[in-house]
Amino acid sequence: RTVARRGRSTVEERVMWGFGSRRPVASALSSLVDAMRGKFGNRQGQSFGRFPLTGKRGPRNFYKGKGAPSMGKLTSKGAFVLQRWKIPQLVVPDLSDTDLKPYVAFRWSKNPDAPAETKEES
Repeated sequence: RTVARRGRSTVEERVMWGFGSRRPVASALSSLVDAMRGKFGNRQGQSFGRFPLTGKRGPRNFYKGKGAPSMGKLTSKGAFVLQRWKIPQLVVPDLSDTDLKPYVAFRWSKNPDAPAETKEES
């Protein structure tokens, strides 16, 4: 049996009455503030813990993007101006006079003179 001393309650009595601390109003307010912080705070993705933050998991105004670099910038009026120096230039060699084909056969052999094997032969 536990006995309360000088008006203070013991841990068992607090658990029995449903209070997690000596100050139930303060703990209720702190839990309410924590709940509001998850919705309106600036740490809006960290409440998910171990799951990755995607564009669908954040709040309504959260835009994650796909990690692609921007090819321009927005003006003050909201128009997008393309910056040519940000566009990647691909350098492709001229392959018009080569014997290369665009695709590789499913069954290829290192020796081009040998006939290709089929499933019936093996």
